[in-house]
Amino acid sequence: MSQSENLNDVDVTRPLTRREFCVAENISLSTYAKLRRLGHGPKETHYPGMTLVRISVEARQKWQAEREKWNSTKAASLEQARRDAFASAAGRKAAESAKHISKRKKAAAKAAKAATSKPTRLPRRSTKG
Repeated sequence: MSQSENLNDVDVTRPLTRREFCVAENISLSTYAKLRRLGHGPKETHYPGMTLVRISVEARQKWQAEREKWNSTKAASLEQARRDAFASAAGRKAAESAKHISKRKKAAAKAAKAATSKPTRLPRRSTKG
């Protein structure tokens, strides 16, 4: 499957591969792997003696229902509030940085002023040796 694959290319009425599942759910394979490690991934069907793995239509529907149920819990609200607070703190810290875009004009103006001001002369070195 190509990297530019979209949902229109995936037949969601049949069992899906991991990649097809990710395309259908609009998540990356690494996010899928993380969900699996945390125990939040869909049930997979493994075939004996093969590396073939499929996610059934029922397993996908059950996974979606579990995600919807979790999204309405207090834990989900707390997690969202934690992420919002983290993002706000990161934004404040970035804005305080001297390298922040809001400070670039000031720094450029300061540099231009320094360049146009009269340079200080260094004392001459004697050429006598």
